Amino acid sequence: MTQPDEVRVFKISVDSLTVSGLRFRDLLDIAEVTGLDVLDLAPILEKRKGSGVDKLKAVAGFTWIAQRRNEPGLTYDDVLDGRIEIEKDTDNSQSNPTLQTPETQF
Repeated sequence: MTQPDEVRVFKISVDSLTVSGLRFRDLLDIAEVTGLDVLDLAPILEKRKGSGVDKLKAVAGFTWIAQRRNEPGLTYDDVLDGRIEIEKDTDNSQSNPTLQTPETQF
């Protein structure tokens, strides 16, 4: 459990940021909590549509869905109060898989 002044870090695989493999309910839940159209989620994540705020909402929504599978009581607001680190699979086993660029760390 985190202390009141600690920021929780949610790590998510870049592969989790895709609509494929999600249940319809997951997509509808993301759309409901973010206020984004369900058909816009993929284009927003691919930077073909939407604003930076839209992308942050979508990433937080996908993170919430991925994390709540292991922690059913987790809320979207819990994720918004935390920090997200997007991990990328690499072929080089010696490199750090956590991306630290402003584009992928929220």
